[in-house]
Amino acid sequence: NTQPGVLGQIEVSAVISGGVAVAGTPFRSNPFNCDAVLANGIILDGNGALTSFVARGSTGVDVGVVMMSAGGFSEGFQLKRLAVTVSTNTAVSTLSNFQLWSGWTGTAVASTASIDEFGRVTFVLSDNALFSLPPGANRTFFIRADVASSAVSGAYIRTFVSADADVLGIGASTGTNARIDRTLYDNSAGDGSDRSNATISP
Repeated sequence: NTQPGVLGQIEVSAVISGGVAVAGTPFRSNPFNCDAVLANGIILDGNGALTSFVARGSTGVDVGVVMMSAGGFSEGFQLKRLAVTVSTNTAVSTLSNFQLWSGWTGTAVASTASIDEFGRVTFVLSDNALFSLPPGANRTFFIRADVASSAVSGAYIRTFVSADADVLGIGASTGTNARIDRTLYDNSAGDGSDRSNATISP
């Protein structure tokens, strides 16, 4: 049994060498926790914590960035959904037309009109190899938005992921939900290093 959250065992019924059964079989391993064995997952990183200045009245400017990697070397993932928290001290209505851009192809891959009532922008991605994370690979996504001329000058825009459930990735071989490690992109450090930071300039 190798399902997450349960114990598993490895059993060897026989080992044959030169047509002769090796002594000591059959045997079983000690029980192990499959949560520890299935350690592959999607790791989020602020990728150096983007710090940018965006002008009022601008369109399609970078307000955030997130790097994703498929941890481990045995399982890749298909990214299905990404919900990014947008924290700001300007009116949320002055930020709109959010787009998720692929940093390695330079194209928009998903969009959403505005920040929702939970302070998030949610991007739903289609079934496309473009959104796959091969084992051990890194992918960088940029979050772009329009900034209204009525936005507050000097206001901050901070982006990060608030909960594991805000990211959905499916294992390429197992078909199960990926584990999410957002330690480097959860805005818990208190010093801005684990989020993206943008400032609205005049």
